[in-house]
Amino acid sequence: MPLFVPRLGRLLTDIQTRTTPPMIGRAEVNDLLNVYGLRAGTKVRNASSGTRNPVVVVGSDRGRIVIKRYPDRWTDAAIHHEHSILAELARVNFPVTRLLTTPAGETWVEHEGGRYVAFEYVSGRNYAGCHLSENTLHFVLTSAASTLARFQAALSGFQPSGRHHLGYSSTENERD
Repeated sequence: MPLFVPRLGRLLTDIQTRTTPPMIGRAEVNDLLNVYGLRAGTKVRNASSGTRNPVVVVGSDRGRIVIKRYPDRWTDAAIHHEHSILAELARVNFPVTRLLTTPAGETWVEHEGGRYVAFEYVSGRNYAGCHLSENTLHFVLTSAASTLARFQAALSGFQPSGRHHLGYSSTENERD
């Protein structure tokens, strides 16, 4: 197993994330999981380093689930764009987190003025913000390069639906 040591800033962020109340409250989590046909377990916690957007991890009757609230500035088309990419990656069996769908087949829900998505939880290690040994750095960079190459091959020729959240309307055009 690679050796890694978190940088002080990363360590402090992780401590803050774990010691502050969940960014999405318990009642809201219960309501959201109910829409997906799931029941919440006893624990709701902030996702590690999930500070840009509210993201929590919750135990459920289906295992751990990640719930994310989209930024209010994101349009429906931007959410559809992201979800179409994730759906294509699932279709070609690329190892990426899977969107959960509601019994009605929706991949995101509106709740009390916000838009939310639920994902399967994927275990793993985040090396961002860590001191890495030379061997570990080589391992991480080699793994990242291989994964990126497989990602690009998996999406070759695929045109997402919707609209990129930063304004790109296609892979050929400039931002709008």
